Amino acid sequence: MFERLQNAFEQEDFLLVFQPVVNLKEDGVERYEVRIRLQDNENLIYPPRFLELANQHGLGERIDRWVCSQSLSLLRTRNSEALKLTINLTHNSIVSSEFLPWLLKAMHQENIAADQISLQISELDIASSPTQVQKFCEQMKSFGFILSITHYGCTFSPSNTIPLEMASIVKLDRSLLDKIDTDLEQREKLNATVSSLHARGLLVIAPMIDKIDLLPYLWKANINFVQGNCLQEPSENMDFSFVQDEELTLDSFH
Repeated sequence: MFERLQNAFEQEDFLLVFQPVVNLKEDGVERYEVRIRLQDNENLIYPPRFLELANQHGLGERIDRWVCSQSLSLLRTRNSEALKLTINLTHNSIVSSEFLPWLLKAMHQENIAADQISLQISELDIASSPTQVQKFCEQMKSFGFILSITHYGCTFSPSNTIPLEMASIVKLDRSLLDKIDTDLEQREKLNATVSSLHARGLLVIAPMIDKIDLLPYLWKANINFVQGNCLQEPSENMDFSFVQDEELTLDSFH
């Protein structure tokens, strides 16, 4: 796989796909999370099979730079202030002193505003390298980038992390959404978590939603954004219809 990764850069075998992040109250903004795939003949290799290996061999930042370059080029081509992309970063980029200055320069060259992309880091990386992540987040803030934290709630005390104070968006860990349609205690835990994040001025994303009948529970919990295959699976095209005829309410599901 390591040899396959090295060849992928030369053979341009990486592929970007996009999954919409949908506001439960339509706001005119088109949000997508950028995902990467590795093409292997007619098959696609998903990130769990190669990103950790890339990090171990110092290729994570190189992959992130490719993803960012492609994303900035798409933003320039689309030329729409309403389009905003979320880009996931590997651990290699988070601990690199060169990544953010490079990205800032690339954005200036493409004439892309800082608020058109969100850089997303995992709570797992925050827990494993707190000092380095704090320095990274402070640099992000000084450059004006938007910070998003994913897998929120997967560690013992996520609310105590300093990067949370610098973040604008939080994507919940999937464990917080398990059985919310059947388990009252789990729903109450979700409601309390969302209320706590809102009190800190954070927007909240519920990810990996595969059942449409979960949406009323998310709406009632005051979730800001929903992401999942029940709305649209990751696709090579950014073609989701964000504009709805009416605001989503509980009555929509009666």
